[in-house]
Amino acid sequence: MEALSGSAFHIQRFSDSSAFAIPHAKSTANHSFALRITPAFAKTSSLRCASRVSALALQVPGESGDEEDARFNNDNGVLSLVSDENLSVPEGNSDLKQSSEKDVDLATPPLVVSYGSATGGGTRAGLFRTPISGGVQSATSAHGLPRPALAVRNLMEQARFAHLCTVMSRMHHRREGYPFGSLVDFAPDPMGHPIFSFSPLAIHTRNLLADPRCTLVVQIPGWSGLSNARVTIFGDVYPLPEDQQEWAHKQYIAKHQQGPSQQWGNFYYFRMQNISDIYFIGGFGTVAWVDVKEYEALQPDKIAVDGGEQNLKELNATFSKPLRELLSKEAEVDDAALISIDSRGVDIRVRQGAQFNVQRISFEEGLSVETVEEAKKALWKLLDRGREQMEVELRDWGQPPVDALKVSNHPWKKLYQQVYQLDSLFCHRLLAEIPDGDEMLPSPRASHSLNLVSGCLVLFGGGCEGGRHLDDTWVAYIGNDFRRTLKWKKTNSGIPSGRFGHCCVVIGNSLVLFGGINDHGVRKNDTWIGQVTIHGRRGITLSWRLLDVGSIAPPPRGAHAGCCIDNKRMLIHGGIGPSGVRLGDTWVLDLSNDLSTGTWKEIVTQPSPPSRSGHTLTHIGGAQTILFGGRGIGYDVLNDVWLLDASEGHWRWGQLLFELHSIPQGFSLPRVGHSANLIIGRRLLIYGGEDSNRHRKDDFWVLDISSITSVAMEPRNLHRNRGFRKMWRRLEAKGEKPNCRSFHGACVDDSGRYLYVYGGMVDGLVQPADPSGLRFDGESFVLELVLQS
Repeated sequence: MEALSGSAFHIQRFSDSSAFAIPHAKSTANHSFALRITPAFAKTSSLRCASRVSALALQVPGESGDEEDARFNNDNGVLSLVSDENLSVPEGNSDLKQSSEKDVDLATPPLVVSYGSATGGGTRAGLFRTPISGGVQSATSAHGLPRPALAVRNLMEQARFAHLCTVMSRMHHRREGYPFGSLVDFAPDPMGHPIFSFSPLAIHTRNLLADPRCTLVVQIPGWSGLSNARVTIFGDVYPLPEDQQEWAHKQYIAKHQQGPSQQWGNFYYFRMQNISDIYFIGGFGTVAWVDVKEYEALQPDKIAVDGGEQNLKELNATFSKPLRELLSKEAEVDDAALISIDSRGVDIRVRQGAQFNVQRISFEEGLSVETVEEAKKALWKLLDRGREQMEVELRDWGQPPVDALKVSNHPWKKLYQQVYQLDSLFCHRLLAEIPDGDEMLPSPRASHSLNLVSGCLVLFGGGCEGGRHLDDTWVAYIGNDFRRTLKWKKTNSGIPSGRFGHCCVVIGNSLVLFGGINDHGVRKNDTWIGQVTIHGRRGITLSWRLLDVGSIAPPPRGAHAGCCIDNKRMLIHGGIGPSGVRLGDTWVLDLSNDLSTGTWKEIVTQPSPPSRSGHTLTHIGGAQTILFGGRGIGYDVLNDVWLLDASEGHWRWGQLLFELHSIPQGFSLPRVGHSANLIIGRRLLIYGGEDSNRHRKDDFWVLDISSITSVAMEPRNLHRNRGFRKMWRRLEAKGEKPNCRSFHGACVDDSGRYLYVYGGMVDGLVQPADPSGLRFDGESFVLELVLQS
């Protein structure tokens, strides 16, 4: 303040060597001059009532031949303020005249179009920046966003620098009339009018002294692109009178702390006295002409004013990483930083590689945040809700896909959308090599089991050439490399005994196997537990043991269907019994926590699926299981879909009905010996199988059961047109497509994106009574779901 009072707002005459000496076009001599800013303001208690100041002029002594220029000259080469009663606007400059006639408190209001109410204050279209979805309240004009006038007030409080555009004056002898842009710092006064600290040496200062008209372009801190908020303020900038310089200094230092320029003694405070218009762009699709009077009457949000820069620094230290992690669930994000905060939300600058954009997070509706502590609580609440929403949207996918998705760090929201647009898959043929010390690979087979457990593919049993059963167990480590070359290792032989048409499911890190048929036609009803152990460099072992199930067990059978429920129970249905009769019973195996014992119990409910074999059971999450297809009692191949639901505390079967007329020509859904696996998005991927004429298939179908909630009192009946499109979708297969096959083995990885296929029966048309045309396959494939970007 001492420097200000010592200057008396008057600059003494500069020497000829001063940088302020200006060579005149009519003479080669340099003329010295003095700069004096003479206040023409009447002292008043209100800035809004201050006298109008119309212009300032610079005159070099002895060089004026213009009577008009002489009116700005006090005969001592002094630059002075001239009141409007002594000023006549040059002809042809109507814009300046119009600007000079505007009083500070009588500004002509701009044209205003309401954006939602009678007191709107601007036009608005679209959303304010890109809102964050997935559990975080989307920002709309009705909620989550300050009104445009308040948004501008907050922006003016939080920004420290802006681009000032002035009109080049003729005193520079070049580019007269062109706009001149410069970067300046500023501070808003209580009415939102910007205050500047200008040096008389600056070109923009000289321009303003000749023509006060200007625009100020203010952009959100951390500007990174056109999605950022910015505002253009139209107005007239004049120097403040001497008695207001100290007041302006306090306003300025409150925002900029201690700026070095204020210590030099030759910087003076200017103010945009007349704001004629305000043009606000909140990002793509958001535009508002803001009412000036509304802008001046509003007060900015408390949190935007009170230490806004420090608040953002503190919040970023706490929330930058959690926000990046949350946003990464929608798209790959490299960095996230808060760049603006108001009472209703925050703006976040998001970096994705070399690209930047701004996203908006709105606080909970009805919540007005005023302090940094309140902001912390609100942000933690939103982050928690975002995580909860992710769990809600993914919970019907099943826990293994969700866990795998978390580990992979894939953008979950983007993936969620891609899954619902799934229309193709890519097929990769897996190569196999013989590990050291082994002499063979698994032999071609069908009606075997293939499971993925503890990162390993486990292959057991099946039937092979000549109708013989197999009793071997093979293991190949996959890990996270879904296209890894398979190194099959034979771990067991003879235990369990040879069989085909059995079922084997994964429960935790163990396998549970039930039933099957041997090559003598004997049906079995024994239950086995398999445990995979990885010994590092020593390799992989798998041990089998017979499970004690007591005296009650399902009747012996083969070609039945089975699945795991809730990762702790095994469910089976149907199959072929000892006398060759197809069965229609349903049984559930409850296992002890240590898998040392189990108890079988029959589920009796009406209605229930007709008897069948060669069908599939697939658990779809919660207490629900889907049954599809198979061969019925009359040797017909079926295409019915049944849902077993225990969500209401008791078991209940219900049939899901649909029409088939919309299936593309040449394709049919009825099949037996197919596979049905739960893939990402709580959908069933059905592959292969054969029809009643034993034509094997190579088509892939997705059964969308995401809308299924429970079985009502009556079976669910879908509209025949809408229902088919909703439930069924055929996928296009690309890459090395497997041959048509049936009775193959198939399993999915934990993410639900990759389906492994091994073996099966392949090749042409085989008559039901002629088995000689069968060929058993020994190839392996992995089928990758193609998620469109």
